[in-house]
Amino acid sequence: MSDSTHPAPTAPGPGRREDSDLVLRHRALGAGLGMLVVVLAYEASRFGNPDRWWAAGGAVVIGVALADRLVDVRALLPRPGVAPLTIVAALFAVFLCVPEQLPIVALVPVALIFLEIVERRQMPIEWYMVATAAVGWGAMFGATGRQSALAGALFAWWAVLLPGFISIGWKVASARSALAIAGVGAIAAAVMARTGGIADSWSIILASAALCGSISLLAAVAIARRSAVPVEDPALADPDV
Repeated sequence: MSDSTHPAPTAPGPGRREDSDLVLRHRALGAGLGMLVVVLAYEASRFGNPDRWWAAGGAVVIGVALADRLVDVRALLPRPGVAPLTIVAALFAVFLCVPEQLPIVALVPVALIFLEIVERRQMPIEWYMVATAAVGWGAMFGATGRQSALAGALFAWWAVLLPGFISIGWKVASARSALAIAGVGAIAAAVMARTGGIADSWSIILASAALCGSISLLAAVAIARRSAVPVEDPALADPDV
């Protein structure tokens, strides 16, 4: 049979996954960058202390999650220069609880936005990962081991991850809805940074993260439900099958 009978390959959209080897490579890159952030901020944030191991592990887990979900975030916000704004939103949330070092690392995501606008196309996922690693290093280094600042710095990535998580269960119908969901995540990250991210007790840190995370998740689901149907809905099935 001729190759012409096969459909042309298409880029993965929200809710659709790339081939398994590529996904694994992206996750490995995310884990590697997360570990690099930990190594570079090891002394400053005192990751050698057992009571801060959770933050070191969290940085690696967040790195893997970002590598996994940024694929969907880029697909949800395809206009050049828009998807990197979620990284800038995370940067702003970090700034609210960890202002140190961030004016320097801010140049990386801003440069990514500039390149996409000039090139009129989205940069490869690896560029996004480098931008997140730069912001992650600034956050971990600037936290200087403060438990609340470490928690706020990790939760700041909710601004990037929320749209990607929503795309697992819902096919977001428009970039406008996706941008609204990203905005909800950004607001939640900022609120957590100014409450739990500067708190003096773990009870406040955990309560702030739980409330900001759950309320923003419910709001994001409401936005998705208004503009889409669940990914597993039969209405999404190929009509030719």
